[in-house]
Amino acid sequence: MGNSCSFLDVHIVFGIKQGGQPINTQWEQKLYTYIIGITQNLGQKTLAIGGIEDHIHLFICLKATMPVPEFVRKIKGSSSWWINKHQCTPSRFEWQRGYAAFSHSFSHRPKIIHYIKNQKKKHANISYEQEYKTLLQLHNRPFKKEYLN
Repeated sequence: MGNSCSFLDVHIVFGIKQGGQPINTQWEQKLYTYIIGITQNLGQKTLAIGGIEDHIHLFICLKATMPVPEFVRKIKGSSSWWINKHQCTPSRFEWQRGYAAFSHSFSHRPKIIHYIKNQKKKHANISYEQEYKTLLQLHNRPFKKEYLN
């Protein structure tokens, strides 16, 4: 509909394939810049990006014309292609199959941006699996071990 206006703030989390190559701090910022570029090319807006060696968080403002699964598929596919093309890891890099996506209201933007930008500090005390479980609990969702595959 031509006269509709819809923007959805979505917090997306996904990790590397279990047993896979970690994200290295030497190329992490280049990866984030590349992902921001993909997001822009898809006509969407990155509000925050961050993570540690085994996962990343994206906070995106999506237009209603971009389904979350399609967005995540394009981000994961393009970014893993970039990592492998530039031989950032000694062997093939892959993301986990799944992901988590949580919607947030506009008023929560500052809190979510702060949370994502402080991932390294947060993970001094908590694992990716623990964080994932906590996020699911906060959104009243059950945890299943296969979510991390």
